[in-house]
Amino acid sequence: MLNKKLTIVPVLAAVIALGSFALTLDDEPTSSHMTNSSYLQNLDEISEIAEYAIIGTVEKMTPVRVDMPKESDEDRVYTDVTIKVKEDLFGKYTDEQISVRILGGQANGFTMTTDFEPKFTIGKDVLVYVSEISDGYTYNDYRFVVGHSQGTFDDNGDRYDNQKSTISIDKTELSNLRSNSGLQ
Repeated sequence: MLNKKLTIVPVLAAVIALGSFALTLDDEPTSSHMTNSSYLQNLDEISEIAEYAIIGTVEKMTPVRVDMPKESDEDRVYTDVTIKVKEDLFGKYTDEQISVRILGGQANGFTMTTDFEPKFTIGKDVLVYVSEISDGYTYNDYRFVVGHSQGTFDDNGDRYDNQKSTISIDKTELSNLRSNSGLQ
């Protein structure tokens, strides 16, 4: 009788393990991470591409899971970031709010992270270089941050600091950015 119990326990354990493995194969993935090594080199490049240089406060962040076309290997999660506009240094954007879409976030039990998108915090003041997208593919006709995290600067009192590099913009230099864009 003892031999039968000893034989049944390993068999039962194997059946449970295989069943768990089979369930794991059928389950949808719960997270994904993307990397990108193509970065712009300096603030001049970012400024040339950007349509707006928005100073404002992050008001809302809304994650959205997007079903990608069948040829894509996985769905994606984007976060729509709404910023209350205080000023556009280029003087072109006149609405009270602007929304940008960044890759990454958590929606419907799925988490997606990147090492290249900016990190936003509700209530934080930022300087963000923004552009409209023309082809509508990657961000589904949403505005995007030029240079990803390179086009995002956090307000740190007397200067704006870039999230990923050593670039800082002293607030006294903002008038130079305005004059370079033809504004004063």
